[in-house]
Amino acid sequence: MAIFTACGDGGEDENILPPGTISSSSVVSSSSLDVSSSSTDGMMIVPGTGLAVKLQWLSDNAESDTEYLILVDEAEAIAPHTLSYSGKTGISITLKGTGAERTVSLTQNGTLFEIQAGVTLTLGENITLTGSGTNTSELVVVYNNGTLVMKDGAKITDNKRSGVYISGANALFIMDGGEITDNYHSTASSAHGGGVSIMYRGSFVMNGGLIARNTVDNSVCGGGGVSVYRTRDDGAIASFIMNGGEISDNITNGWSAYGGGVEIDGGTFTMNNGRISGNKMYHAYDGEISGEGGGVFTLDGTFTMTGGVIAGNSAGWGGGVNLQRSVFEKTAGGGVIYGSNGGENANTAWDQYNDDTGSAIYFYNNLHRETTVNADERLYAHVDYNTETYEGNWLEYYP
Repeated sequence: MAIFTACGDGGEDENILPPGTISSSSVVSSSSLDVSSSSTDGMMIVPGTGLAVKLQWLSDNAESDTEYLILVDEAEAIAPHTLSYSGKTGISITLKGTGAERTVSLTQNGTLFEIQAGVTLTLGENITLTGSGTNTSELVVVYNNGTLVMKDGAKITDNKRSGVYISGANALFIMDGGEITDNYHSTASSAHGGGVSIMYRGSFVMNGGLIARNTVDNSVCGGGGVSVYRTRDDGAIASFIMNGGEISDNITNGWSAYGGGVEIDGGTFTMNNGRISGNKMYHAYDGEISGEGGGVFTLDGTFTMTGGVIAGNSAGWGGGVNLQRSVFEKTAGGGVIYGSNGGENANTAWDQYNDDTGSAIYFYNNLHRETTVNADERLYAHVDYNTETYEGNWLEYYP
């Protein structure tokens, strides 16, 4: 089994600013941003007929520190749109469908919404953004000091690249609800994040919602559901905090596949609650279960688990979790990683040439755990080129 090697760029580049910080122990809620998709209180309703006209009105008239509500009355295809207002900041825009689900699609290939500095976009109820199964750019992009918020009733779906891409200092995505589903990211050499891709100091906080049935294919990287990925060694760390919601039934399919549910490469992942389940890894050659980290894969990163459930995932090595050159802690305060004795919740690891490849956890290249890691159990390990420190009930290949 070869150790994972970071591969090519998975998104667009931009100027990097000094990093901001988000506490991994607290819930970051969109309520602190004074944005609501369920009320017009305090928001100005944008005038006009049709979404394109309303977006143009905002381009011409937006003022700093103002909240705007765009009511979408029917399905509409629009050109790729950049939410940036020269010399203005503190602009909050909420999209809300009226009466029923309203679908927003593209008139041409590109990014549907690019969110720039000083702008917050909230996707409220009855709003569906779609790539229509043909679009090959990220559907929503958040750059330096921009923010995306998703609420219940919002959907991002059917794109041919990541549904959401977050990159740059203080670039932030808060998922309070909604769904990111059925996106398919395939490139000739590498792909990161079928549902959500976080890079270059970007941050993703998942408080609720569903990330499901997304796929990365023909790749040497991974993260069928979510990827936290570094492309340079300059301290540009991205982060993912999971406080709730579900990441399920995502697929990573490649010659070298990593992270069916979540891939962490050089970033941080804190799981306080939520569920990661039913994610699978396949080998592109024969379609057999393969790869590393059915639920979570971490390389040169930090994974802290204080709560939640990792169950029913499948891979060649590390059905639940696979770790390489990383720091891992599962606290005694909560959280369950099911192993071979987990019944219908069992994570499974299978390799045709080896036994005991970490149904619950595999830590390259000496530690593994086959049975369930219970909520009241603490596990810790720090393994890299020069360090091998671990605590708790691990098995060793080379005692």
